[in-house]
Amino acid sequence: MKLVGHVALQFRGAYQPNVIRYPDGRTIAFAGLHSGQNLLGPLPNPLNGGKPEENGTMIIDITDPKHPVETFHIPVPVAGGQAQMARLCLGSDLPHGIPGKVYLFAQHSGKHRPDVRV
Repeated sequence: MKLVGHVALQFRGAYQPNVIRYPDGRTIAFAGLHSGQNLLGPLPNPLNGGKPEENGTMIIDITDPKHPVETFHIPVPVAGGQAQMARLCLGSDLPHGIPGKVYLFAQHSGKHRPDVRV
């Protein structure tokens, strides 16, 4: 194994990232974020002008693994929350899913987010 690139995840801790290839050919990683001992509370999110956000799910475009790009952060809806796990599925793989869409199942919401476009 060789490290070819990385992102700092806004200095948030992360659990098992999951990777999926989008129907358009991009490779996207989803990382469930959690609080670290030294970084409690909402942290600034540079993707939205530095607005403080709770931990959640970070979406990273890793199509070019040497130059990964943090593209979006979905914060949890409650103070002090965290999103430890994120699971993904192509709509074409779900019994009632819509082909061409990607579904995110995240622990913080208890629900799925259909069509996670990034």
